[in-house]
Amino acid sequence: MPTKGLDDHTAKFVINGIINDIDLEVLKQIFRLSDKEKLNPYNIEKVIFNPPATVIIFKDGTKEVVKCSKDDEFDAENGFAQAMMNIMFGSRSNFKRFIEKHEEI
Repeated sequence: MPTKGLDDHTAKFVINGIINDIDLEVLKQIFRLSDKEKLNPYNIEKVIFNPPATVIIFKDGTKEVVKCSKDDEFDAENGFAQAMMNIMFGSRSNFKRFIEKHEEI
């Protein structure tokens, strides 16, 4: 490890000290997938269908959870689509506004 003015042992000690001082939450933020990256199916670690909830867990450890209402029948396909829609639009209300805007055209 080329570190100007420090021997290898000292340089490793300094670097390890810096790494140990970095907050775990900061590291999670650094390596968090963007919403665009979450739309790539290869970044999905696991999908859990547990009525009434659908949970998508991404490779960065984040998750998207949607639940159907008590009046609706659970449907895995709709749950997955709803979760991905939330990622694309941020919320159901944003999605509905998008649809309303484009219905007028």
